[in-house]
Amino acid sequence: MKKIISITLLVLSLNSCASFKKQVELAGQKEAPFTVDLRSAKVPAGETGAQFDSSVPLMPIRKIDVSVIYFPDEDAVCLQYKLSPNTFYQFWDKDGRDAFVKALDKYNEDFQDKNLRNSISGRTKSRYGTTDGYLIWQSGSFGVQAKGNMDMEFGYYFREKAPFFTVTQGEVQFENYLAGEEEEKLMISGERPMFFTRSQAAEVAAFFDQGFLDSITPELQPLFERTVREVEFDSY
Repeated sequence: MKKIISITLLVLSLNSCASFKKQVELAGQKEAPFTVDLRSAKVPAGETGAQFDSSVPLMPIRKIDVSVIYFPDEDAVCLQYKLSPNTFYQFWDKDGRDAFVKALDKYNEDFQDKNLRNSISGRTKSRYGTTDGYLIWQSGSFGVQAKGNMDMEFGYYFREKAPFFTVTQGEVQFENYLAGEEEEKLMISGERPMFFTRSQAAEVAAFFDQGFLDSITPELQPLFERTVREVEFDSY
């Protein structure tokens, strides 16, 4: 059965942005690592959801709300979620967003062809490829912001008899040079798989669409203009 989600977005007044695209690197220069400043101008894009492994062994996966935020200066989309006590800011550049959409297309083809197989060995973890990402995480509102680049792997896993599309967020290690003598200096994010239903993955792909991101960017759309986007998907 087809379902249609209408995502209604209200773009509020924001601080003016100096630009909404990264500058093109000069010819011959090595491209700098992808990073994002949380203090940069941002546009709230909407909300979706994802499932995560429970902190209690053998318990079912749990659904977590995910906020989607666009950072036009860096042309980066942030998936923000909280797993107590930490808040995670997972950033996607244009190449990463395109890779997500391509991986999802391949997953949907395998789903339609009934070509998904449960693998205890974890071989399906990166079945649809890998992309680069950037992660910031912190404990509490005033905690140290740990950060670093990481890999994100596209694949699928069976959970509760359903084949979830997965993005496995790679581990990041951050050296906290401001830690006191009795504090832990090395902060480790841990590897973290995110499980998406087909409808949730379709929502993320819609948020990643460049036309949609341009439509909510203040430079390209008058403030307070309301936009509506429809996302169509097959449920399971």
